[in-house]
Amino acid sequence: MNVKIFIVDAFTAAPFRGNTCAVCVFTEWPEDALLQNIAAQNQFSETAFIVSRQASNPELRWFAVSQEVDFCGHGTLSAGYVYLTHIAHLKPEVVFATRRYGMLPVKKAGDRFQIEIPVKKPLQPLFNDAVYAALGGARPETMVSSERGDLLVVYPKEEDIRSVAPRFPELMATGYYGYVLTSPGKSADYAYRYFSPRMTNVWEDPVNGASQSVLAPYWAARLAKPRLHGQAVSRRGGDVFCEYTNGPTVILGGKVSPYLCGKLSL
Repeated sequence: MNVKIFIVDAFTAAPFRGNTCAVCVFTEWPEDALLQNIAAQNQFSETAFIVSRQASNPELRWFAVSQEVDFCGHGTLSAGYVYLTHIAHLKPEVVFATRRYGMLPVKKAGDRFQIEIPVKKPLQPLFNDAVYAALGGARPETMVSSERGDLLVVYPKEEDIRSVAPRFPELMATGYYGYVLTSPGKSADYAYRYFSPRMTNVWEDPVNGASQSVLAPYWAARLAKPRLHGQAVSRRGGDVFCEYTNGPTVILGGKVSPYLCGKLSL
C-alpha cells in the first residue's frame, strides 16, 4: 500500500515549535483499525488522514492515539497545508468533507492557512476554588465558563500562566471540558495555555486551535479589536492569528512548518 506521510508543525514558522501533526494521504479508506494503529504508532496528539478523490471533495478524519475525534484545529490546518502544497498546489482553497463536522474549508492567505470555527462565547464569571487549588500558583483575576464547556481562567500577567504547574489528577476531576489559562501577552495580544482530560497522551496541548472559539470573543471584547494575535506559552510555544467581528465564527489562521515527508510501509 503506497501511503504518503507528512509530519508538520502547525502554528509556527519554524520547526520544533507549534503543534506537531502527521498527515497521511490514502486513495481509499482502509479499515479503521489501521488508522487507529497508525495514530497510536505516531504518538502525536492527532494524526490527520486524507482520502483524495478526483470527482469529489477530499475527505478528512482525525485520530488521537486512542480514538477518532470529532474535530482537530491544528490537524485541519496541517491537512490543508499538505493538500494545497503537495496535492493541489495551484489552488488557494480546499473544502474537506468530514464525517463528524460537515464541510470544512481551508484557505491559503499569504504565508498562513485559515479555517473558520464556530464561536463558543464566554458565559458567566465564576470562581472555582477546586480549580484554583489544583492549578496552584498566582491567584487568577477571574474564571469564566463558556458554551464549549471550557473554563477560561484569566490572570493579570503572562508570567502567572507560564509558572503554573497543575496537579493534573485533581484538576481533571473538577469536570470541565478543558481549562484555558490566559492573560495579556508580552509580545502578542494575549497569551494562553490549554489543558484537557481529553488529551490521551499529554494533558497540555502545545498550541490549541479550537479554544480560540472562546479566546477570540473574550479578547476582542476586552481589547476592542477584531484582529488578534495569540501566543501559546507552552514548552514548545506557537502563534495563532484570529479575526472575530461578532459573527457566528472565528477565523483562525497560522503558519505551518514542514518537518518530514516519506512513505508508510504497510
